[in-house]
Amino acid sequence: MKNGKITLAASNIIVMVIRLWITGSSLESAKRSMKIGLELLMCDIKEMMGFDLYKNIVKEVPKLARNRVWCHECGRSIQVNSEACLRHGWPECCGITMSIDSPEER
Repeated sequence: MKNGKITLAASNIIVMVIRLWITGSSLESAKRSMKIGLELLMCDIKEMMGFDLYKNIVKEVPKLARNRVWCHECGRSIQVNSEACLRHGWPECCGITMSIDSPEER
């Protein structure tokens, strides 16, 4: 049933694109519609899979699970939310991206 839901969402996106093309809708309107359709499809996929990808990655990688990063230049370390960092980017220090490798692990 869930796979059918995904297929239905994907086919709805295709139909939406064809309608936009036939009616001569603007490119911006088409982009907005596609974005909404894809967001709905991604929600369905996440629901079908039954997990949050980033949360599972953090659980499986011990260096991420400790939620700490280090600067290779000055040695500074800070506590982070690894899930948020995977989604939005890692902090920087001394002009470079901080590392999940501790000084002892380098």
